[in-house]
Amino acid sequence: MDLNRWVGVGHLVNDPKLIGGPDSPNRIVLFTISNKRGRKGKEFTNYFNCIAFALLADMIFDNCKKGDMIGIDGEWRQKDFVDKKTGTTREGLEVVAWSVQFFSKKSYQRERQEDFFS
Repeated sequence: MDLNRWVGVGHLVNDPKLIGGPDSPNRIVLFTISNKRGRKGKEFTNYFNCIAFALLADMIFDNCKKGDMIGIDGEWRQKDFVDKKTGTTREGLEVVAWSVQFFSKKSYQRERQEDFFS
């Protein structure tokens, strides 16, 4: 068996997008994170499209907003999509999240408040 694992930390580019209602067993959340690499004066930004399912999707949607820092442990998945400009089918990669870690103070406070009032 081959190894397919991705671990990274970055900031959410936009608010997570939830697909499927709270009662749907097939809930997913789509989000993109960015992270910088390099050194001062020569920094490059990478963008990673990510997806999470079910309870993990709910947790990300409820606790994360644009700009929050999040850590992801997951795997790469190849995905076909249709380019809207040309109509051709293309391939891309996305990260399927297995677990997440919230690093932003705002996300942590939201998570703690929900635990406290539950």
